[in-house]
Amino acid sequence: MEDLRVFLNRGREIRRVRSLRRKLLNFFDTLDLYLACGYDLSFGWKEAARVMPMLTFTGESLASHLGQISTELAIPDFRRWFSVLEATYRSGAPLRPVVRAISESLRRDQIRDLDEHCRLLPSRANILLLLFFLPPALALVFVPLLGALAH
Repeated sequence: MEDLRVFLNRGREIRRVRSLRRKLLNFFDTLDLYLACGYDLSFGWKEAARVMPMLTFTGESLASHLGQISTELAIPDFRRWFSVLEATYRSGAPLRPVVRAISESLRRDQIRDLDEHCRLLPSRANILLLLFFLPPALALVFVPLLGALAH
């Protein structure tokens, strides 16, 4: 029973990471479009945060908000992107190549995850089919045989 709980919790965690990755990908794609149009990062951030409201910042500076996100985001793999963005923002370097690289990396991770999911899907479907159809099929075959042997 404990194994089932671990399996279900692992499934929930995987779905949560996929959902967050999808939202971050949309966020960084939107931010990249705003930067491509010539808007600064703070304006683009506020507009892109509509996609992901947990990234909305209010009164503090964007640099401190980036630092806060890079330490408090729930999934450590995604924290690095915000720390890189914070370092780039503080240094004054161009932000669009960094945002585009983050977006491309998230997209590659998502495609890799989808490929793995599609690779494992047929075997999982076969297991489910065996679990649901094999017992009734065996019952249909062996119950008449056992009845015939009993007479």
